[in-house]
Amino acid sequence: LRKIIRMERRSEFAFEGLRYRDLLRWRIAEKSHNKSMYYLSRAWSGSANWNGLTGSESNIELPSDFISILKNWDDGNFPIGGIPSIDEDGLPNLSPMETAGYIITFYKMSFDPKKNYLWPIPANDILVNDKLIQNPGY
Repeated sequence: LRKIIRMERRSEFAFEGLRYRDLLRWRIAEKSHNKSMYYLSRAWSGSANWNGLTGSESNIELPSDFISILKNWDDGNFPIGGIPSIDEDGLPNLSPMETAGYIITFYKMSFDPKKNYLWPIPANDILVNDKLIQNPGY
């Protein structure tokens, strides 16, 4: 049930700026933010004029990498060479596609749970109340 609720919130509130705070509240941000960000390594057709056909029916010459992406799609897979598994927290695992060479890491995110679950207390608040102690890492 938790997986369903988390996936529903992810899609229902997409682009509304709530995802990061959900991850913090559920205490799974270090799991989602200690991952790689990927891009497709395969070449797309590169032409907006492509008629969508392959082989001799195509109106442009298609790169072989692009043809293999289309074959993956025809075989029922995502263009990235497989279907990612979704864990109990609703987070995708794309590492098998990286291992197969379909996607490439371009950035490794990092999240420090000791620091990033808490935000800094404003300096003015600490000046007003001397019993306040700044959160670790700030």
